[in-house]
Formats: sequence, structure tokens, C-alpha cells
Amino acid sequence: MVAGLLDRIRPVADGSDVIPVYIKVVDADGTLVAGSSATLDIEVTGAGTLIGANIARIAVQTQKARGGIGYALIATGTASGAVTLTATSTGLHSGHYTVRTKPYKGAYVTDGTHATWKNIATLESQGAQNLALFKEATAATAQSGHAPADAVDDASESKWVADGPDPAWWQVDLGAPAELEQFQILWETDETAYQYRILTSDDGATWTTSVDAHDNTTAVTTAVHQVQVTTRYIRVDILGAGDWWPSIREFRAVPPGGSGGVPPADPGPRVARDRIKTVTASSAATGFEPDKVFDGTITFGTGWSAASPAVPQTLTTELTDAHDLAGVRIHWGKDSSWYTFDLQTSTDGNTWDTALSGLTRSGQYTLPEVFKAPNVRQIRITVTQVSGGGAQTVAGIAEVILYGAPA
Repeated sequence: MVAGLLDRIRPVADGSDVIPVYIKVVDADGTLVAGSSATLDIEVTGAGTLIGANIARIAVQTQKARGGIGYALIATGTASGAVTLTATSTGLHSGHYTVRTKPYKGAYVTDGTHATWKNIATLESQGAQNLALFKEATAATAQSGHAPADAVDDASESKWVADGPDPAWWQVDLGAPAELEQFQILWETDETAYQYRILTSDDGATWTTSVDAHDNTTAVTTAVHQVQVTTRYIRVDILGAGDWWPSIREFRAVPPGGSGGVPPADPGPRVARDRIKTVTASSAATGFEPDKVFDGTITFGTGWSAASPAVPQTLTTELTDAHDLAGVRIHWGKDSSWYTFDLQTSTDGNTWDTALSGLTRSGQYTLPEVFKAPNVRQIRITVTQVSGGGAQTVAGIAEVILYGAPA
């Protein structure tokens, strides 16, 4: 494996210069292995940083080669020196390349007054303002390593977990009374339906029920509840969690006007992966087989990709049994492309009904498409046009999430 940085023009250490990077999978003679889709791990050290590092959806640090080639961008720092790219892949020899940046001799414009910059590596979890963030949290019990504070740390990979089965309660103190318009609960799993209540209090002693979901039967990743309440203390009473122990990955208390950008609630329960019988496609590139759209990975460059830019291209899913569908969420294959598609459903694989027609979505669009379709056994997504995305305008889907319940 070899790596190269385009250094015909020596990069400048001004904090904004960008170095294009390509990584080639080659044989012992240095010839490109054009059919390789090897998984590449990329690391940048020294006087530069890998653009997009730690953003899971972009997945630049770990990516699959396309046609034997990987690609990334390096941003220079403000101190000159050596920048080293290292590319590794299981079963292959690693590749290294170093380029030196030259000092910046110009002047910087003084920064003006503006809002605080956000760390782009965590933008995906900053969709809503959260007055509960990092506030004092307590619970009835907590499993070792999963403290109550883990539900208000702005990190969905951590979680509070009760030290035993339901029921259990979790509570947060906002520190002062605050006006709120929305509660969001990011549950540990969407494989069970939680039964719960959300209560509020001014003094932590007398409680009022603001949300009553004691009879909930819908399994969702994120529960979103609109409220109009002013409170200091918030408690979640988890009454039932199926075979799971009570657990919350993240709780958000959102003030008025603070919910912009938050992912909407799922339109229904997710269709479990074991309900997916077969997945086929009109064509597929090597290493990008159609069944990968149900592997739980939403990263760009994974999932299904057509074998050529020709359209239309179809992706057809058959369920093990009939479902009443409520919608679909599609994570497209490339963020810089635009996809036009139809979605049809069938009860028998012969007669098809159109649920969505002629929709055009950006590759960055990940909101659910809502529709109603009863007794569905087959779902067919037909990509009729792909535009943008530079030279590669190939139909591709990283992940499909179906919503619905058994008929």
C-alpha cells in the first residue's frame, strides 16, 4: 500500500492550507489493485490534522478503498514542520508519506466578535439546546461504570444503567427553575418499548406528572415530548423495560426555541433486522453487496453501491412476514450527491403500490420518510437519478431503516 500527498506546491503552516491525500492499494510491483475494497485505517501526525477525524458519519479515519484508492484531506497547523500520513490495512504492508510545511510569513486578521465556535467532531449530538447538560443527576440505583451523570454528558456512547430490573427512577437538578418546551430521552436500545413517566418539581419533594407513557408499546431510539412547563427538578420513572434493565443514554431538557435541528421521533417501531429475509439489487459493486444496507452501519462508503453509474438501479427487500409499514429512513451512500428515487411496496412480490414517488434528497438528508402501507412483504427502492458528487455519480445506500409492526 502506498500513500501520496500532492506537494508540488509546498503547503503553508497558516492553519488553513489543505493538502489532498490519496492512498493506493498496490501489488508487489507497485501496480494499482483496482478491484480492492480493503478497509484503510488512516492516521496523521505532526504539524497537521486529518479533516473530518472523529466524525463517525464521514468515517475518514477508517474507510473502504473504492477502485483500490482511498482519499482524505489534511489541514496544516500554525507551526511549520513535518506532517506524516500513515495508512494501514489488515493483511497489507502499511504506507507512510511525509511532507514538510513552510512557515507562514503573512499577517492574520484580528478575530472579531462572534458566537462561540463549535467542535465539528460533535455537531451530530448538538442538535438541541440542553439545560440538563452536565447538571447534577441522581438515580435509585446505578450499575458500576454507568453513573446517573452519564445521561447528561452529551455523549451517546455512555449511559446510565440501573443496577437491577425495572422499576427504577433517574433524576436531574437544573440548578434553578427554567422554562421548557421539550423533553428528549435517548434510550439505550430500540429493541424494547419502555413504559415510563416524566415528572417535574420545584422543590424535589412534590411532583407533577408532565408526560405519562405508562402504557407505551412503541420501541424507538429517541422519545420526544412537547411540553409547556417551568421547573427545576425532572425525574424519569421507568416502569417497564421488557428484558432490559432501565437505562438512558442521554436526557435533554430543551428551552423554548431550542429544539432546532433535533432529529424527529421515529414514525413507528423499527423493523427488527431478523425480520429481513432477503435483500437484492439490480447490480452491486464488489464489496458493496445489497444486504449491507441492514448491517447497522450508517457510515459513508459502506452499504450497497451499484456496479456502474447507469440508472435506474433498484434495491429490493423481502420481509419474513407481513408488516404494516409507517415509514423509512435512508442513509445515502455519498454526502455530496443528490438522489432521486421512488419507493414501492408489495404484498406478494407481483403487484406493487407506490408509497413515495420522485423524491430528491441530498446525501446528507437522514430524516424519516413517512407513509402508510399495510400487509407489506416486499419493499423496492428505485434510484432514478444521481447528480453531484464529482465524477462518481453512482447509486448507493449506506443503511435502510424500516418502521412498522407485524400485520
